[in-house]
Amino acid sequence: MSIRLATFNRDTSEDGRRRVTRAWHCDLESEIDGVVSDHRFYAGLSAITDRASNWDPDTIESGFRVEINYEGTDTTQYAPNVPERGRWSFRPSFEKEPMEKHPAIQRLIEFYDGEIDPETKRVSFPETFYRSDSGEAPGRSNHWQAGNTSGSSTLQENPLYGLSESGYLALTGIATVRYTTNGLSSALERLGEIYESLPYNAPGAFEIDGRNWLKAPPTIDELGKTDGEDSYAVEETYLLSERGGWPAAVYDFIDL
Repeated sequence: MSIRLATFNRDTSEDGRRRVTRAWHCDLESEIDGVVSDHRFYAGLSAITDRASNWDPDTIESGFRVEINYEGTDTTQYAPNVPERGRWSFRPSFEKEPMEKHPAIQRLIEFYDGEIDPETKRVSFPETFYRSDSGEAPGRSNHWQAGNTSGSSTLQENPLYGLSESGYLALTGIATVRYTTNGLSSALERLGEIYESLPYNAPGAFEIDGRNWLKAPPTIDELGKTDGEDSYAVEETYLLSERGGWPAAVYDFIDL
């Protein structure tokens, strides 16, 4: 467990830059990196250096002291309380989608003898289907009948049979950024709107071509007073879209 210590040092240089040193106690060495990552920003200042050391065994039996030095000005390119880059994570996963939403549904219908119900518009695939023995290329019409005389065909089991009920697995994912702040304006703005790319200099590896992000409501935990100001732990959440992106007509509220 890590605990922020009550004392920290502060000064302002002749050029107007503010400098602050804050310290934490960690029980385990494995917690040091987490403290540094979670506290890279403080009251509009950015961490410039950090240091970890063992406690004096004469005063505390075990653990580590972590010091972080912050520096910044009121004219930094990032507004106060807005993290330049918090601690990001990305959790990709699969979720079931109706077959009708598959990006290649027309090709699947043609190649696997699918049918569209004229009333419900649902797509279904038969248990078996006839395939040309000549290995006709995907995308062409392959609705072979048992009495077909224009070429030989073979009755095959249909691998898409049943998917009209179960659906298919589509890639989805959630990206989150965690940071500590003294103001909540950034966390609460643009909820439900579309981001073409993740904010706060998120890792480029999280971006996926042809997709964008929807900002969901954040999780906010009060941490108490820090230097006389209310302090919060924030976790912002961004939802990965399907191929083609979130439909702007639905989610881009500013343009409605």
